[in-house]
Amino acid sequence: MLLRTSNKRVMLVVAGILLCICILATPGIWWLYLSAAAIVVFFLFVLRKGVDRKVKFAALAAGVLLVPILLKVFVFEVYLVPSSSMENALFSGNYIVVNKLAYGPAMPRSPGEISWVNLFFDDRRDNTPGNDQRRWKYHRLAGLTQIRRGDVLVFSRPGEFLVKRCVGMPGDVLYIKDGVILVNNQPLMCAATVKNDYTATIRDEGRFAVAAGSLGITYEYYLSGKGPNTILMNLTGAQKQALARSGGVTEMAYLVKRKHGFLYQAEGWTQDNLGPLVVPGKGVIVTMTEQNYRRYSDLVNKYEQAGLRREGNHFYLGKEPCKSFTFKHNYYFMMGDNRSHSYDSRFWGLVDEAAIIGKVTDRAW
Repeated sequence: MLLRTSNKRVMLVVAGILLCICILATPGIWWLYLSAAAIVVFFLFVLRKGVDRKVKFAALAAGVLLVPILLKVFVFEVYLVPSSSMENALFSGNYIVVNKLAYGPAMPRSPGEISWVNLFFDDRRDNTPGNDQRRWKYHRLAGLTQIRRGDVLVFSRPGEFLVKRCVGMPGDVLYIKDGVILVNNQPLMCAATVKNDYTATIRDEGRFAVAAGSLGITYEYYLSGKGPNTILMNLTGAQKQALARSGGVTEMAYLVKRKHGFLYQAEGWTQDNLGPLVVPGKGVIVTMTEQNYRRYSDLVNKYEQAGLRREGNHFYLGKEPCKSFTFKHNYYFMMGDNRSHSYDSRFWGLVDEAAIIGKVTDRAW
């Protein structure tokens, strides 16, 4: 009997030491370790000798139901890539693993946001951050790291989930000129998977065919009045350089798109010419001018819920005159890797931190 008691004490001490080591090694997710320890202690208590079988069965049944839900809410979730906007990093139809521990999981803001529980609620498909059906305030638990420029994220928009790459961070000044992205006056280092549309003229059909075949390049003839041998290709940076060295093409040029995003149309900005735009963040102050009202009023009213309005040449927050506004949330500028064929922040604007679900860590299949 004394031996058993001694063994239990040793096991408890070892478990406590391991718990402390885990918390010290990754302090950002201390809440996860303590929660897991509490669950283990609960089941050890319930499953001990002398406890009624019905109680044990009820506890096990609750565990079978709750553990998958808790894993999806707090740890990871699998999503389907809905489009080709992230080629070549991710392809349409891929299933991806989204790590919610990376930045910390956002707590559900209504029962309809809890997996499987949402089957009993009508608001499960409306994930607009300003939605009146959301019953609880936004809160995000601590995570392992912070969002970084270049991270691939999954986030929610009304009625859908999207996957894009983070290009602009809170406080950044973003500028796009003929497709070249500048962040804080520095050219953005693009991932190797980023693709753009280019036009080129075939100079040597044989060399071009060999190069295109070896590089896996598909193309179509581009009828733009530039000549019968002008082609349109969607290329990564490495493909573009290799094709240029092949000697099969000449006059290779980036195809500037002039499509307007509805959000920034009043600015005259297009898909490939945009900014400069200050990406707002927590504590960032913007002077309320006509220009800034056009750019930020949608964010202020939808996500900050501040009630900003304009009357003539004057601006108001509620009934009070507004000369400047201080943001309370962080926002991010997102773009797809398939830059010429991505519907992203260039069209519908910035992403509120509350909408971010997690970081893409791997392709499941």
